[in-house]
Amino acid sequence: MQIVEIVKAINLNADLLILDEPTSSLTIKETEILFTNLRKFRDRGVTIIFISHRLEEVFEIIDRISVLRDGRYLGTFEASRITPKEVVTLIAGKELLKELEHRQSSEECACPEVVLAAKNLSRGKYFRNIDFELFQGEILGFYGLQGSGRTEIMETIFGMYKPESGEIYIKGKPVTIESPGDAIHKGLALIPEDRRRAGIFQNMDVKDNIAIIHKRGISKFSFMQKSKVFAIAAEYARKLSIKITGISQMVRQLSGGNQQKVIISRCLSTKPSILLMDEPTRGIDVGTKAEIFKILRKLKTEENLSIIIVSSELQEVVAECDRVIVMFNGQISGTLTGTDITKEKVLQYAFSGSANQI
Repeated sequence: MQIVEIVKAINLNADLLILDEPTSSLTIKETEILFTNLRKFRDRGVTIIFISHRLEEVFEIIDRISVLRDGRYLGTFEASRITPKEVVTLIAGKELLKELEHRQSSEECACPEVVLAAKNLSRGKYFRNIDFELFQGEILGFYGLQGSGRTEIMETIFGMYKPESGEIYIKGKPVTIESPGDAIHKGLALIPEDRRRAGIFQNMDVKDNIAIIHKRGISKFSFMQKSKVFAIAAEYARKLSIKITGISQMVRQLSGGNQQKVIISRCLSTKPSILLMDEPTRGIDVGTKAEIFKILRKLKTEENLSIIIVSSELQEVVAECDRVIVMFNGQISGTLTGTDITKEKVLQYAFSGSANQI
């Protein structure tokens, strides 16, 4: 769908082309094709405004860069006279920059208890023979190219679809997860891949977006009093530092990063033991990314929360995960731990299904 919209815009033969996060759902190959065409249009005299949070792409395509933070214009710079690290510092500030560059030093998770496991899990054309374990207090990454089956595995574990074969275990016991509501009752929470389509309720305020899961009687803490719902929303808005005028502010008025914090707040309010996060930082600025990962590390260390992160952001996967599972054509092609988690090895498994074929 994204590539179709881009083609439609390009075919208008406009003098000015504005692209807002055009590569957010494109494959690497599609992005390369887009950039090749954008360079051709630039050479023909077309003016292009390219809005993106992906700095590696920004510096590949732009001539000048304008930086904004929290709605403030920080300046415009020639691409040849500023580095990506300097841009990150402008956006995030020095303290958050340190958080973003944080690298887990432990070789493997210190908590051996397996809280979630899949055994020979398969679902049609999407994925097959999936075996993995998630440890208590671990951040486990799933990386792979678009269509490799990562999202479909999370949706199946969360009860949105039924597997054709295989088993799911929670704390050593085989379970059948009938629905997302059932998954929540079993201690799981899911942050969906597309927050606008499946995550937020645009016509509701922040309070109702956070507390709706309780008001509808889906969570373990069903049918709370109105005052309790209000208190929950206020508590998580404060804990996650959501930038709002108040919890009655409409969620559609928030930035993408703050909308994502609202979704995370909703999930955390159910007190899950396992948090599934699908592309949690897509379309989010560098500073908010650092804040979110700081929150996740705190939840991991202080509350022993077990987290699975599905991400197309290679730097995040390498920097933030204790272990990384790499997908290739619907199957697990490799599992990396500790110092083996490098960009090169992750990409080798993602592109070829083997660490020795590139």
